[in-house]
Amino acid sequence: MPPPSSRLAFLSQDPPPNYIAGIGRGATGFTTRADLGGTVGIGAEDLASALKAKAEGGDADDDDGNGVDGGDAERFADAPGDGDRDPDNEVALFAGLPYDREDADADRTYDLIELRRRRRRKTQDAQRELEEREATTQRDSQGKVVPSIAEQFKDVRSSLSTVTEDEWANLPEVGDLTRKNKRARLAARSERFYAVPDSLLASGLASTQFEKTVTEEDDTEDSLVKTSLERDKVLGLQIDQASSGTATAIDAQRYLTTMASQTVGDAGQISDVKKARLLLSSVTQTNPSHAPGWIAAARLEEVAGKIVAARDIMQRACEACPRSTDIWLERARLNTPPNAKRILAQAASLNPRAVEIWMAAIRLEETVVGKRRVVRRGLEFVPESVELWKEAVNLENDRADARLLLARAVEVVPGSTALWLALARLETVANARKVLNRARIACPDDLDVWLEAAKLEERSGGDKTRINGIVARAIALPTLQARPNSDWLEDARKCERDGDAPKTAAAIVTALFQNPGTPPPDLSLADTADSDGCPAVAAAVYEAVLARGNTTAGEIDTASVWERYAEFALSHKTSSAAVDAREILDRACTACPRASSLWLSLSQLCASLGDVAGASRVLEDGLSAVRSGAGTLWVALSELSLGAADQDRATDILARAITDPRHQPPDQQLYLRIITFLRRAKQTSKALTYANDALTHHPHASRLITAKAAIQCDLADIGGARATYASGVRVCGDAGVWVSWCRFEESVGSVSRARVVCERGRTAVGGTPGFAAVALEGVLLEARAGEHKQASLLLAAALKALPLSQELWALAIDLAPKPSNRLPTATQALKATANTPASSHTLLATVARVFAADIDRSPTKIAKARAWFARAIDAAPADGDIRGYLYVWVKGLPEGDTEGADVVRGWLDGLRGGGWEGVLWSAWVEADVDREAALEEVVRGGVDRETRFMAIIEEFVKVLPPLGQPPPVIHPAAKLLPS
Repeated sequence: MPPPSSRLAFLSQDPPPNYIAGIGRGATGFTTRADLGGTVGIGAEDLASALKAKAEGGDADDDDGNGVDGGDAERFADAPGDGDRDPDNEVALFAGLPYDREDADADRTYDLIELRRRRRRKTQDAQRELEEREATTQRDSQGKVVPSIAEQFKDVRSSLSTVTEDEWANLPEVGDLTRKNKRARLAARSERFYAVPDSLLASGLASTQFEKTVTEEDDTEDSLVKTSLERDKVLGLQIDQASSGTATAIDAQRYLTTMASQTVGDAGQISDVKKARLLLSSVTQTNPSHAPGWIAAARLEEVAGKIVAARDIMQRACEACPRSTDIWLERARLNTPPNAKRILAQAASLNPRAVEIWMAAIRLEETVVGKRRVVRRGLEFVPESVELWKEAVNLENDRADARLLLARAVEVVPGSTALWLALARLETVANARKVLNRARIACPDDLDVWLEAAKLEERSGGDKTRINGIVARAIALPTLQARPNSDWLEDARKCERDGDAPKTAAAIVTALFQNPGTPPPDLSLADTADSDGCPAVAAAVYEAVLARGNTTAGEIDTASVWERYAEFALSHKTSSAAVDAREILDRACTACPRASSLWLSLSQLCASLGDVAGASRVLEDGLSAVRSGAGTLWVALSELSLGAADQDRATDILARAITDPRHQPPDQQLYLRIITFLRRAKQTSKALTYANDALTHHPHASRLITAKAAIQCDLADIGGARATYASGVRVCGDAGVWVSWCRFEESVGSVSRARVVCERGRTAVGGTPGFAAVALEGVLLEARAGEHKQASLLLAAALKALPLSQELWALAIDLAPKPSNRLPTATQALKATANTPASSHTLLATVARVFAADIDRSPTKIAKARAWFARAIDAAPADGDIRGYLYVWVKGLPEGDTEGADVVRGWLDGLRGGGWEGVLWSAWVEADVDREAALEEVVRGGVDRETRFMAIIEEFVKVLPPLGQPPPVIHPAAKLLPS
């Protein structure tokens, strides 16, 4: 056999046909499925042909039994042998051969061998582990085995299975205490302080402040002045401590309060319990008679959770300080109730006059009998204790027994006001007076006794004079002269609010301000008392102001106080409010007979109460007393006649008013009223006479000018009306006259002349508040004439001149070219006028109509429209245009009938002030004299007034356009006489 080295040439030769490396010994681990090819499931013939080919190639004489020569042994040393194959998972050469009994016996033999080897290995491992344990086991001097750390904590580790995840998460961090002192020394070494030279400090104080430029590398900023000031502060503190003889000052009571506020068991509030315990131990040892030190030490232990130690400290404290009440109370607090009772009994034997100990013992008792026994035992040692007497009285259920105790108490403690007052409340009225008289002798300077006497008189039905006398004597006491007025007023409010004694409260205020040395009261005191729910105090303040005001103020100022007083009385919705207000106004008219407003208010109140005859008498008396400004009284008297359906008498009253020599010249309101009555009565010539007479006395009155022009229009005197307007604008120049003149010219068919009047009016009133009205009328004039382009130009020019005019913006919304443009214009208008002081009701009503005109009546749109209507009505309650549009809108809602009735009632309430507001509403009402008279009758009252007013509203809403359209242009002749 040639040497192995001569056989290496086969590596460079081609393999024989169907040669598969290692297939003869089942080496398939390094082959792939492509390498195997068709060898899987190879038959006997294929195997014979392969062996024959191998023998012909000269490779049959292998050195080992596997068909691999010596050189190949190294190469296939890692290939798996036959023993590594799974007989149930044959994938190599013999995968297709049957598994017979011999194979099973062979596998069984191999399994038995493997099991024996495994048992032998387990025994050897156990022996080795035992030897190693014996080698590492530690024994003590007596030869006993010392358990290892793991064995010692074996039970602890087994208990860790019960720890929850939250407890694991809340485990505290382990502090790193290694080389702690060394790090502290290093930190202290890094903080070094250097003394500053005196020259540098002096120069720093001279210059007040040193500045240093901060660079990017150095972002610190030094202030040498600050350093010197801090140094002076430290030195001053050291000097003060040295001069006082102590370096530390501890407020014992404050420290105990702080310790008491600590949460029991919250040891985290004390940074270092050991240091605090050491400090307090030093305090108790150096000064054992210092009670706060013992208490602080006990509370420290209580906070730390050591209640037994705290009790032990307090026991030693009681031995060291047996006379300290705080020590005994603290010890009782730290113990259980049974032990606390014994402790307090011992404390009471050592400190029998300590009221705090007796009160604590009473609180520990659970039964009333036990409490009585303790309190009476305490009264034997401390009979002058007010607290014990109060506790004894509170424990009695029988009034007679309580009265006996209080009678004894006031004999023992005559200086206690509380005991005297309690006894007086338990006695009858006659005996209570005697008790309070004795109390005033015993406590002459105590205000509570005097006030209780006044309250007793009030409760027993005593007269006001007696109550005022008692309170006046109390205020006159010399010891109470320096008491501030605010305290007296507070006592008065307390008497009315808490004690239900309004007469006593009023007596305090009256007596206080009757003193000449007291400053006069202010009406703000009455407002404050009224807001606090003390009407009696407020009324007394008004009375005091009026009593002092007759001599310090004029009648006009006093009249305003009377009016506020009457309004205050009416504001309280009680059964006697109107009667009280009438009495106040009767006194006011007597005190200020020349104030016409008081007579008018009294007549209106009488009329509201149904006393029309009394109201007439009041007005007649007022006309006899008033010297000037009686026009309102004459008008009110004529209104009463109209209410009685006597228009002729009303006209006669106004004629008397104008010719009355006591009231010359007559008021403008009188002339306007009589002119209106005469026009309704179709007495136009007589009305013109009064108008000429009125302009003689009041040539600058714009309303009289327009009234005269309206009368001339009724007489078809166009030239005269034009002349009246021409002379009126020269004398008056009011914007209302220009607007009325423009409407007059348009009504007679002269639109061009109306344009000229508007232009002249804009020039005349330019820069005045009336410019907006004239400019607005010019825009409406062009709109009525159909010149929409010119109207838009005039409106733009007016908005440029007055960008904050809300009336112009409202007109711009109505004149928008398309309905879809109205909402954007409204938004622009609200933004432009957002900074104005108050919103115009015209703009608010226009915005409300924009939302109400939306055909999509969603809840959001309905809510918005309702909100805007409400804002507009709040701004102008009597505006008929807003009410009319609201009535039309709510009638279309599901609950229209109910809401429509609410609108009518609100409309009536808004018209009680008189006058017709709103362009459409006022023009429609004043266009018909009979309609205006009917409406005035409805406003004054009567039977079925709501039904009659509803009929008027139904007629008015017929002239209103739909909500989606702008308001119609009113004919100018309908608005010649403003209301």
